[in-house]
Amino acid sequence: MAARTLFRVVRRQIHHNMCYVMNVPSVERHVSVNKFERKMKWLSSEEHYRVRISRWLDNGVLGLVLDILEAVVSVVFAICYVVNSYSPGPGIPADVWTVELSCALFFLTDLMSRGILLAESFKSMLCWNTFINCLVILPVYPAAMFVPTQYVPRIPFIIITTCRRDSSFWHGGGYLRLIYPIRFLKCSMEIRAVLHRGRSFMSPVMLFGLMAYFKFLSVIFVAAGVIQITETSFSADVTNDGDWTFFNSLFKSILTFVYVDYPPAENPVSKIIVGTLLVFLLIIIPYELSKLFDINSLYSSYEHDTYHPSQHSKHIVICGDLTPQRIEQCFWEVALLMDPFFAKRAVYIQGSVLDADAATRAACDTAAAIFVLTRKTGHEDVNVSDHRTIMRAIEVRQVSPAASIFVQIHLSTNRHLLEASGITNVLCISEVMHSLLAQNCFCPGFSTLMFNLTAALRSIDVKVDHTWESRFLHGASHELYSVTLPPSHVVSGLTFAEVAVMVHTQCQSAILIAIRVPVPEDDADDDSSSSVIILNPGNSYICHGNETGYVIARDRTQADLVLGMAKDPNWGSSHSQSASTSNGANDPLVPKASLQQTAQLTPDKAVSSPTAAAIAKDKVKHLSNPTNIKRGLGARKKRTARTIMWAASKLQETSERHKSKKMDEFVVDDVPKLHFPLKPIVVVSLGSVFPENLEFFIAPLRAPTVKDHHPIVLMSSELPSEEVFAHIRPFSDVFLVKGEPTRLGSLKRAGIEIAFKVVLLCSEEDFGTASNQLLADATSIAVHKSITSLLGPRNAPMVVTKLVNRSNVNFISHNLKQSGWFDRGRPPSTTSDTIKFLCSPSFASGLTYSTELCDNLIINHFFNPMIKDIVRELVFSPLRESKLYPGKSKFSAFERNFATSGLQRSSLFTCELPLDFVGKSFAYCFEYLLLSDAILTLGVYRCLPPDLVPGVSPQSTAKARIERHETERAVPFGYVYLNPLESEIMTGDDLLYVLSHKQPCWA
Repeated sequence: MAARTLFRVVRRQIHHNMCYVMNVPSVERHVSVNKFERKMKWLSSEEHYRVRISRWLDNGVLGLVLDILEAVVSVVFAICYVVNSYSPGPGIPADVWTVELSCALFFLTDLMSRGILLAESFKSMLCWNTFINCLVILPVYPAAMFVPTQYVPRIPFIIITTCRRDSSFWHGGGYLRLIYPIRFLKCSMEIRAVLHRGRSFMSPVMLFGLMAYFKFLSVIFVAAGVIQITETSFSADVTNDGDWTFFNSLFKSILTFVYVDYPPAENPVSKIIVGTLLVFLLIIIPYELSKLFDINSLYSSYEHDTYHPSQHSKHIVICGDLTPQRIEQCFWEVALLMDPFFAKRAVYIQGSVLDADAATRAACDTAAAIFVLTRKTGHEDVNVSDHRTIMRAIEVRQVSPAASIFVQIHLSTNRHLLEASGITNVLCISEVMHSLLAQNCFCPGFSTLMFNLTAALRSIDVKVDHTWESRFLHGASHELYSVTLPPSHVVSGLTFAEVAVMVHTQCQSAILIAIRVPVPEDDADDDSSSSVIILNPGNSYICHGNETGYVIARDRTQADLVLGMAKDPNWGSSHSQSASTSNGANDPLVPKASLQQTAQLTPDKAVSSPTAAAIAKDKVKHLSNPTNIKRGLGARKKRTARTIMWAASKLQETSERHKSKKMDEFVVDDVPKLHFPLKPIVVVSLGSVFPENLEFFIAPLRAPTVKDHHPIVLMSSELPSEEVFAHIRPFSDVFLVKGEPTRLGSLKRAGIEIAFKVVLLCSEEDFGTASNQLLADATSIAVHKSITSLLGPRNAPMVVTKLVNRSNVNFISHNLKQSGWFDRGRPPSTTSDTIKFLCSPSFASGLTYSTELCDNLIINHFFNPMIKDIVRELVFSPLRESKLYPGKSKFSAFERNFATSGLQRSSLFTCELPLDFVGKSFAYCFEYLLLSDAILTLGVYRCLPPDLVPGVSPQSTAKARIERHETERAVPFGYVYLNPLESEIMTGDDLLYVLSHKQPCWA
């Protein structure tokens, strides 16, 4: 039916177009019109009117109503046959006969109008539908007028009609009654026609299944009627009682097809007919099933799914270039943030937001938020991928102007296209990824630390024990929360550093890392924010109460403890005392009085690094009784921290000098022959083209606050274009090497044997199918294995790798097995995929990072809007004085003149643990550094113990890292431990994550 309708529509369209062209008189004389078409021209003066009427009935609402009415009438007509089979005879009941006359008259009228008068050609009338209609109408019109009855009616009955109710094929016996079961075929035909009308509301698989179901059902009913008629061919009146009623015949027919048993009949004709029908079903069922499987393989059930929004809840839409793995990870993040039972309320819809039907099915117009994710496909240029994403974002903005739209793009140069459309929540993957990888070079584990802060991992419930996994997961379970500081009578007059110590002491070790400072009205612009976020202003900011702060806590309950803090009387007295006794009380840079006594250490009383056994005993002691932490009273000794700003003026001179240099002057053939004074940072690009936006990788490494500016070597199979290189040219000590990164000789020419850090950039190419997408990192893993084998176990952790799929981090961990630091055993099979990923040594140590983790960041932005500002401060703080800083063009006058405000901004650094903190608790270090130097400690990077590093002499293992010269220190390799327990004992191999306005360099 579907194929016939489609064929008729196509033919009518062609015929209509031909008629439109043939209106020209000179052409009309040569048109040949057949005899049938000439006879049908009485319907209208123009031939195309009849075609239009037929098309209107086939596709319009009136035609749908007629098809539904005809299906209902056909069912009623079939029921009349069943009721007639139970009538005792010899005539048909008057009511049944009236209904049959009406139904047959309706079928006859429809056949004459739509089947004959509106037919396109004579051949279109010779079809299966016309044949079935004739067989159904025949027993009533005109057979009832001429077929005599063999019985004399017992009660006289007069009907004002030419058709007699006692004149039919049914009463009187014979095989002419086989015409009546054809009514079931008529029912199936009309019902399938109605189903085909609703094909746009059903999937192709469901449509085909329903049509096949009614086809099989009609055959079973026809077989039941045939069995009944053949078994009672010479005694028709016994069909109303006994073994051969219609119900009994239907039951035997079903048993015949279910059990494929002997035919439930003794009549030879019945056996032949039933056997033929049985063979027909045995042939047609496999054929229909094969067609069903073919359709199922061509169509997805998600193509026709629809989401019906609720008035009591909101929904979000995730769209873009998605893969099954990416959908799973995004769904996991949303499920944690919204509802643990969110999986039961997720609807997957296949389509594009550019398609109005797909956008309607996804209810985009009522969505609370829409996420447009991007992904590079094949070998295409990233600009092409961004243009697709921008096109989707603009369409989403038009479809849902009230929704919050979050967009991912690759290149920051395309950001203005979205901002011009009113979309401000834009995440540039290249900006974030390159900045994270750059800061991993001088801040080990920086990328992992940022992921632990921004990802929704609060569902992880872990108890800290002797294993490194428990400590890492303890830190990963913390998140960022916005809180309100206590009223003024609690914190008024206290510096930010002092309030941070109070929060850590009274709020179960929560860490206050930032505060929102209101912008003065005179400095605020109309189009800018009225406040700014400042990371750890230290002693430069005096709290007034009820400000908005940002803390690191395990959950919202712990974060809400900040508002209910009580005033400590020791803070007020010591603060006022220090203000009266100190000559520099009005100087915000002078550290406030502390709660511990001054620890003046002489050289002969220096604290030595404790043994492993002693540290283990202290850990057990403090873990079992954490209240034994000693805080003492008195002022802390100010640490001799300093920063190196030696490159500030030199950078500007170098930038101006390099603007006139050509790209060929930056290309080198053999890096080791240049004999750099500092070890270079080698960036190996595995893509087919030179990566863009590398200025976001180079700029953090050239920040004035960084102590050493290592040379940067960029290796790729192709040199950059002039447009791309124009952004790299201003930076000093940047070199280009052209070579194949998969060859060891090319890698040696790039200087990996003498490198300070090696960064591998994945190719980000799509392999098409879901299974092959896991192989997207094959080249990265192979090159990583080659480099680590060449460098050896001691220097293997200097290689930082960017991956496409985060599930491939285990392959990087496999290449680091020789270090001996992490357990080589595989995790239990019951461990979730998330825990396996988090606890992989390569991720816990910060040596790998995946582009898919940017999805977590943008989704968290919707549920926690301040994430964007905090991440911008943490990740892009080295770029604040550069034009590359995101959103710098929208700075208020206060931010542009921030240096004159007297406030200090902090950045994230790592530094060795001071020698006199070895063996002390984390709470001691946290308070001491805050109250002495206003340095805020976020956590530690626990490095590999020296006795486990291959190639290290036993004599040097007794020294802490700070006691060794920089050239003697092992490459940092361990795990990120965010916000350790208060009682955690610090070791000489720990690196501190600190927020400071200067990079600490202990003298």
